[in-house]
Amino acid sequence: MKSSPISFVFIMTNVITAILALCIIAVPIFMHAFDGTYQLPNVIKEWGGVVVGYYFGSSLTLFVKYFESESKSSKPESGT
Repeated sequence: MKSSPISFVFIMTNVITAILALCIIAVPIFMHAFDGTYQLPNVIKEWGGVVVGYYFGSSLTLFVKYFESESKSSKPESGT
């Protein structure tokens, strides 16, 4: 994969969303694991799936856009 501005944006977006998703979901789970009396908030239980779905949905969209742009730029010129 060659270095281009779109690949940089793609990588940074995935890194940032992965960190946010892990923080939102992992912190309450670790708190529950280390402190047996801690109860997971209902909000985290409900939003955990939404966060993971958003992460994978945004990644899939970026993958499609990136590979569409790569395939258009790598097609040979017609008529040559």
